[in-house]
Amino acid sequence: MKEVKIEVLGSDPPCSRCRMTEKVVREVAKRLTSGQRKFEIEERAANSKEAKAKYGALTTPAIAIDGTVKLQGRLPSAPEVETLLLKAFDTEE
Repeated sequence: MKEVKIEVLGSDPPCSRCRMTEKVVREVAKRLTSGQRKFEIEERAANSKEAKAKYGALTTPAIAIDGTVKLQGRLPSAPEVETLLLKAFDTEE
């Protein structure tokens, strides 16, 4: 089974856009989870030392997949998140 790590990076405390982004990511990941696909989702403050060291300054909300920021600064749609997550499996060996 392949596993993709998703980090939802937001403000601390989370704003409404950050909370909605996390909700959309969780809903889409749940729908896409299967015997071949698994997702690990982690919420993280974008202004934490770890996030800043790893990604630099981010505009929230942001989504990182397997250590690469894929989206930032806006609320993504469910189809957009689905495309990002499925693409992560297509590129994984």
